[in-house]
Amino acid sequence: MGETSSSKRLLSGFLESAESFSEGVELIRVLRSNAFQIGKASVLLRVASDLGKRYFFGLNYITAEEIYNLSNSFVAFVCGSLDRIVFMPTEILVEHLPQISHDRNGEYKIVFTRDLKLVLEGRGNRLDCAEFVNNWGILEESSFIG
Repeated sequence: MGETSSSKRLLSGFLESAESFSEGVELIRVLRSNAFQIGKASVLLRVASDLGKRYFFGLNYITAEEIYNLSNSFVAFVCGSLDRIVFMPTEILVEHLPQISHDRNGEYKIVFTRDLKLVLEGRGNRLDCAEFVNNWGILEESSFIG
């Protein structure tokens, strides 16, 4: 995640929102990434500035695997603003990784459309993420707690 002023503002705003949602927010060590324990959930945070048509996120496969191995884990994709957060359960993200383009070093190129659908390989192939958008409550749902 690039540490631009916009990224830093989104990161600090996300953490303020997380603290409003849950009394317990703490940094957890997942390689060198922004990962946090928020209540009962382990959350890897990725932010992207609003650059127009799409939101782009890089995600290394090792980082994805590390967060996937944590209990009740999610990747929070902040898409340009704090009112456009996709809380993707890692089990769903990992299930779709084979359909997401990546480079030879294992860096996945995760792209969301303006309407917050995950872009998958194949013309017009998208994963509707509406149920995960701004859904802070999903972090506490038992169906995702391992």
